[in-house]
Amino acid sequence: MAVAILPKRIEIPNGQPGIEYRLIPGFPGYAAGDDGSIWSQRVNGKGTYFGLWHKLKPHLPRARANQRSLYQKVSLLFDGRSITRTVHTLIALTWLGPKPIDKQVRHLNGNKLDHRPSNLAYGTSLEDSDDRRRHGTIPNGERHGRARFSISQINDIRSRYAAGEKQVHLAKEFGITQSQISAIVLRKTWKMI
Repeated sequence: MAVAILPKRIEIPNGQPGIEYRLIPGFPGYAAGDDGSIWSQRVNGKGTYFGLWHKLKPHLPRARANQRSLYQKVSLLFDGRSITRTVHTLIALTWLGPKPIDKQVRHLNGNKLDHRPSNLAYGTSLEDSDDRRRHGTIPNGERHGRARFSISQINDIRSRYAAGEKQVHLAKEFGITQSQISAIVLRKTWKMI
């Protein structure tokens, strides 16, 4: 595995003491701090004018129905136009080097708002999925957006079935089919409890 050559370290006079800053590769006038911050030297969004460094304020995009997760983003000026990039990808590019083609950026502690380089690593989608499982950030059970039941209702269904109540009666009471009740009691669904 090749060792990434980190970009040049820079001083930001108005930056936080004790924080190391490096230029973001491919984005002139932008820097990333080892605290997970993104800084700009652009003046009023004009591409060729550089002034004092200022910290960019990340934003969360508006939620859409098809988005599973939201990550903080910043707007950058690139080739005369505004582009949006996620903070964690810019920090990883700066501190970990270019992203391998088959990898993605992982948050090692499960906190999507923690962009420190020590919390980021490149990994496969399987490793990222294992991370989410380990952190408990996979939306399953009653935390899933389409869940119809709570954990207490699932436990109620299972205990009543174990006590001899018929699946068809439970299905009618809970407004689902008998096959769905069967999947619950056989732990084909709601396996985590």
